[in-house]
Amino acid sequence: MKKFPDFNDLCTQLNAVKNTSGNINESPENAVECSGLSLNSQDEIKGKIFIAIPGSSADGREYIQQASDAGACAVICEAKGLTEQQSNILSLLDIPWICVDDLVLQLAKLADYFYDYPAKKLKLVGVTGTNGKTSVCQLTADIISRITGQCGQMGTLGNGLAGKLKTSMNTTSDVLTIRRTFAEVAERKAGHLIMEVSSHALHQGRVAGLQFDVVVLTNLSRDHLDYHHSLESYAQVKRSLFTDYAAKYAVLNKDDEFARTLIQDNSIQARKIVYSIADKTEVMAEKNRADGMNNSKEQSYPYEEVIASQLKILPAGQQFLLQTPWGEAEINIPLLGQFNLSNVLAVVSILGCLNFSWENIVSEIHNIAAVPGRMEVFIEKNRPVVVVDYAHTPDALLKALTALRTHCQGKLWCVFGCGGDRDSGKRALMAAVAEKTADEIIVTDDNPRFEDGDSIIKDILTGIKHKDHTRVIRDRYQAIAEAIASADTGDTILIAGKGHEDYQLVAGKTLPFSDRDVVKEILKEAA
Repeated sequence: MKKFPDFNDLCTQLNAVKNTSGNINESPENAVECSGLSLNSQDEIKGKIFIAIPGSSADGREYIQQASDAGACAVICEAKGLTEQQSNILSLLDIPWICVDDLVLQLAKLADYFYDYPAKKLKLVGVTGTNGKTSVCQLTADIISRITGQCGQMGTLGNGLAGKLKTSMNTTSDVLTIRRTFAEVAERKAGHLIMEVSSHALHQGRVAGLQFDVVVLTNLSRDHLDYHHSLESYAQVKRSLFTDYAAKYAVLNKDDEFARTLIQDNSIQARKIVYSIADKTEVMAEKNRADGMNNSKEQSYPYEEVIASQLKILPAGQQFLLQTPWGEAEINIPLLGQFNLSNVLAVVSILGCLNFSWENIVSEIHNIAAVPGRMEVFIEKNRPVVVVDYAHTPDALLKALTALRTHCQGKLWCVFGCGGDRDSGKRALMAAVAEKTADEIIVTDDNPRFEDGDSIIKDILTGIKHKDHTRVIRDRYQAIAEAIASADTGDTILIAGKGHEDYQLVAGKTLPFSDRDVVKEILKEAA
């Protein structure tokens, strides 16, 4: 087993000269060896150091005894706000422990030291944005894996080596999991890691201390306002990835309004690579000029461009001319929707920034495939086309439906719901998008969580003015089955909101459920 620093050695790395208390065995021959760090007492914690800090929903210090009983080798605990009962539990432990002020601010430093500074062994790419993070990360990681043999990946689909991901509960994991994953990926000789960086992670300091080689913004629209409270606050948190992390390159979507403010932001010192779809760029040219942007080499906001032009919509994909600082090529991709084309341009930009050869980039983009649960198409003979997508914001739903309209020969159906205990303000907005863009709508459950499902449906329906073509079927399986049974050959059905997820969160329970599996099952039965 790999040799990690012992507990005494680890404690010396903490800014704990003052206001520190604890039971540390300072005898070298009795130093406590440890196999890992953990924030969760319910993890496999035997032989690991339990890090006990207050969280947003639970206080880790309440689980110190549980961690000790489960075999934790030591405890590092937040000192501020420690209750008398928690202090008593610590004093009775038969394992070493230490209390430290502002422990959460030292977690990154602690984890870096423990795992031998694994980020320095990798080229890191951080992707943020309301929509598209997962697709950009997955596509990039898959391509780098094919070129180099290995690539690390962290995000919605899981953590680890691309193609061998372990399930993750959050888009961006906690500080300790990030460093541990970096170490595991580096140990397997991968030289790159692509990770999704959520607004929550930026705000909570989960990526603190990381130095990215490339940072990427896909787009920004309404999401997570239950947490950030305003779109302005949400945007400022996203901006911090580009101002606070000393990246070498900033890849920005010129077709996005917020990204254009970053292009003009001279406080961002990274070299800027800007991608866009030519027809969109032309539509916005006047606005760009009004904003002070131009394409002159003498411009105040210098950047290099990656552009898709001469776009042709094909029955099962898109064709375009790709123009970049590294070369030009005619490209065909089997992906639907201009937002997927935008994602591909982000991928090309990342690969160029990482110095992959133009020949490799062009070859691999031609071989690109859809990400599971991201505009994933399911086809059976004499049945409607069914598309499963993760769209769970008004903007993402609009883009998905608009993209499908260009490929749809008959009616366009939309099956969707909204998550419970999340931004309720977007529910009516998503309904309005569905009514405006789809021909037939079925409103169903998404992940109700602890919220009443009927209440969620009621909020959604307030956004629909004319309900003649709207049905409510709360059971998601039945909603999908009804759509497939009712639609004609030539129709297209979008199943939106859950994408790759293989579960449904209902009243505190995690129930097995996969839109993708349900669609395949029903289409196979109907064939």
